[in-house]
Order: sequence, then structure tokens, then C-alpha cells
Amino acid sequence: MVGRGIAVETGVTEGRVALPDGRTLAWAEFGDPRGRPVVYCHGFPGSRLEPRVADELASRLEVHLIGVDRPGYGQSTPASGRRIREWPRDVEAVADALGLERFAVIGVSAGGPYAAACGCELPERVSRVAIVCGLGPPESMGRGAQMHWYARWGLRVAAGFSPVSRWLLALFALGVRSVGERGYELWVRRYSAADREVLQRPEVRSLLLAAFREGARNGGAALAEDLALLARPWDFPLDGVQVPVDLWHGEADAVVPPEMGRYVASRLKNCRARFLPGEGHFSLPLAHMDVILSALVR
Repeated sequence: MVGRGIAVETGVTEGRVALPDGRTLAWAEFGDPRGRPVVYCHGFPGSRLEPRVADELASRLEVHLIGVDRPGYGQSTPASGRRIREWPRDVEAVADALGLERFAVIGVSAGGPYAAACGCELPERVSRVAIVCGLGPPESMGRGAQMHWYARWGLRVAAGFSPVSRWLLALFALGVRSVGERGYELWVRRYSAADREVLQRPEVRSLLLAAFREGARNGGAALAEDLALLARPWDFPLDGVQVPVDLWHGEADAVVPPEMGRYVASRLKNCRARFLPGEGHFSLPLAHMDVILSALVR
């Protein structure tokens, strides 16, 4: 069963699809609904609303951008015990609901591994993958000398997936849901000058806050499980990705350090990697999404 309509809260076209296992997946559409389709895998925390920051750009480029909530995020049903490798089948269900035969996939930050999994599991449906400031697997984490302490700490805590880690991440989710303008400003101060410049733009602030709050609407359980999956050995091989990959990473990224991007690029069979000097974790996708999307749908 498929549902589709305009969400009053966000003013965007959204949809839901009921899966055979009883779960529901939620997605939101941006850009040109008749354009070249691109499925967007959101970050952590994040939601289907995240690609709204590229809505006007996608329209100009004639790109149909589709953000999908991962299980437990936003309005997608949780799936306890899920695996990264199962995500491509969820994406395929959304593609089927929208009538998409072939599509590209983009993954930003924590969405990078999920986009790569789509390139591994759906080569007959996925034309190309873009990994933007994407998180690397646990074996690459020791290379992350530039990683902010809280990002490194979060991954290490999540890897144990203990009751303590779940409790700490539940508190994190509570903070995300209730963060206000002051909290956002304090959060922005942690980042590089390039990141601060884009994050302080009013339109970016409002859109990101909405995406983050929506992602954490169900509390921290799904976020904790998601981070644990990313912090533990991945259940698909990077060298099993069967489609071309464009990898983009900022040399000044201190959330997901460029060493992780280099590790991922070295394991992919067909990858064109670009490392941009001076760009951070947020400045790169926000400042270069036009080039990223153009390369993805060429």
C-alpha cells in the first residue's frame, strides 16, 4: 500500500509505503518530480527532510531528489536487528512505489555507507553512487587523527551497543529534539570557519534544525542502533560495489576526517575521488551540491 500527499508541516510532497514485513517507510520529494531520480541517504542525525536544502538547486538541474527515513528515523517504522545490507531493499521498495526503474543514490556523512550498500546490492537498478563526506568503516577510524573528540567518542560508545550507550544516545536524541537557536549557535562554534559560514545562514539553520528534530522524533533507540551498525564491521564489502562511485570529501573535515574518505576510495573498484582543500563537513555539500548532482546524473 502506498500513500502520498502534501505534508502541511513542511510544505513538501511526502509518501509512505507499507512493506510486506509490516513496516512503513517514509519519504519526501524535492526538485523536479519529472527529473532524473536520485535517492538521498541522510546523515546522523537526519531524516527524509535533509535534502530540502537542495530543493531549488535540484529543480534547476532537473533532478528528482527523494529523501528516505531510515528505520526508526522520522516516520519510518523501527526495525530491530536490522543490517546495513538490508537498506537497499528498502530503497528498492520506495523506487517501486514511485515507478523508478533506474536511479542514482547519494549518501551524505552517515548516509555514505548506506549509499555504498545500494551500489553493492542493486547494480541492476542503481546507475551511479555519490558518497559525500562519508563515514568510513571501523578499520578506518584509527586513521582519523583530525576527528572531533565527540564524534570519535560517540562511535566508540556505540560500538559496544550496551545499555549505557543506548541511554547516552537517548539523551543525545532528547537534546536534538529540543535544541533551540541558542543550542544551535553553541553547536556551530565547534566547527571550522568554512562550516560556520554556511551553518550560520538563516535558511540553512532552519532547514537543518527541522531535519534533525524530525529524525529524532521517536527518541534515541533507532539512532543508537544506527550508530552501532556504522561503528561495527560492515556487513557488505566495499570492493563489492558494482557501479561507478563519485567520492567527495573536504580536507578540513573534522567530523569525518579525510583519511576515512581515502580509505573508502582505496577499497572501491570504480571510484573517482575528489578531496577539496579548505572544505569542511557541511561546507562541502552545501557549497558544491550543484557539481555533485550534475556528476551523479550525467
